[in-house]
Amino acid sequence: MRIPKPTIGNILILHIATTICGWKQQQADQVHGKNNNRTEAQETASTISEYCAYLICYAPELITDNIYEAQLLLEGVQRRARRCLKDCHSEDDMYTKLASRFSKPKEEDDEYKAIVAQGVKLSELLTSKFPDEAGRWGLLAELWVKFLLSNVAPSNNIAAHVKRLASDGEFITHLWAFMTQGGFVKQPWVPCGDGTPAKDTQRDLEAGSPQDVETGRPQDR
Repeated sequence: MRIPKPTIGNILILHIATTICGWKQQQADQVHGKNNNRTEAQETASTISEYCAYLICYAPELITDNIYEAQLLLEGVQRRARRCLKDCHSEDDMYTKLASRFSKPKEEDDEYKAIVAQGVKLSELLTSKFPDEAGRWGLLAELWVKFLLSNVAPSNNIAAHVKRLASDGEFITHLWAFMTQGGFVKQPWVPCGDGTPAKDTQRDLEAGSPQDVETGRPQDR
C-alpha cells in the first residue's frame, strides 16, 4: 500500500481504531448501566485523535509536505467509508457494518480500503488483547502522545508554522516551536531559496532572529 507520507496514513488508521474503541466503550457502559464518563486516559486519546484528524482536514500543511496527495488519500478513505455505510440509519448500524465489512484486510485492497480495514483490525486487536478498559485506554493515550510528539509535531514547513504564529497559531504550531527551539527535535533544514545556507537558517532561528512570514527567511535586524 502506497501512502504519500506514513504519518497521514497512520493518523487515519489510529483515528479509526480509537473512534471504534470509543463506540465499543459506550456500548459496554450502557449494558452495565454505567455513566458514559470518559476516563482521563480515554479523554487524552480521543482528544488527540480528533485533533490530528482535524489537522489532516483543515491544516495538512502543518504535518506533511505532500498536501495534495494527503487530501486525495483522505477523500479516498471517506469515499470508501461512505459507500459502505450509505444504507445505515444509526450510529450503531454504522459501526456494526464497518466492523463486519472491513474486519479482514486483503492483499488486493486498494490503499483507501486498506486504511479503513487496518483501523478496524487494530480496534479488534486492542479490544481482544486489552479487555480491561483502563489498560486499553492507557495504551491508546500513550500511543497518541508519543505519536504526536515524534511524528506529527516535527515538520519541515517552517513558513506554514510562522504564518500560524503570526495569527495566534494552532496548538501543533506552538508545540513545534517549543520542541524545535528547545532542541528536542532536529529538523532537516533546507535553504531559504535565496542562497542562504541551511545551517545559517537554523542558527538564526535558534538565536531568535525575526522571520519573514511569507518565506521563513531571517529578517535584517
